[in-house]
Amino acid sequence: MPIFYLQRHTVELAIKQILCSLLSLRDEDAELEAANHKAWEELVSSRKTTDEAFGHDLGDLIQKTEALLKQRSLPSLPTEFHSLEKMINTFEQGAAERARYDSVAYGRGKDRQVAPSLPRGTPTTLPIGDLQDLIDSLLGGPLHFRSFEDDTFIASLAAEAEASTQALQRQGRI
Repeated sequence: MPIFYLQRHTVELAIKQILCSLLSLRDEDAELEAANHKAWEELVSSRKTTDEAFGHDLGDLIQKTEALLKQRSLPSLPTEFHSLEKMINTFEQGAAERARYDSVAYGRGKDRQVAPSLPRGTPTTLPIGDLQDLIDSLLGGPLHFRSFEDDTFIASLAAEAEASTQALQRQGRI
């Protein structure tokens, strides 16, 4: 279970890193559209932390990330993310806390029930090797970055961020 937890957390953090980058780009787009310096200052000072990158539901995080990628006309998430989410969810069955806690709560109020994360008396097999192969594939491929000339998913996201930063610099907003 500890290995599975670390693998799951690796996937979650990788998605959240991409999602947070896209949220930052969205904020920078709003800054670039500010009509003047005063409007820009008001925008920046009134900005609140968004909860869009919070939570542990991989499917939800992937869905939010894909929507932001589509809005920017960027490539979709690498297919490994979808495969990893499917494999992890096969075990979690919609309860993101299953890999983190000894028990899982279902329902609310009077209907709330607590069950063990792992079924008692039944062997549980986790696809540790398959998960690691997909994680290695992600880190060595689409998420590998050495320079902007790399033809990888993360390089295209980095180029987008660099273009946004340069545009803000030209406007004197960095």
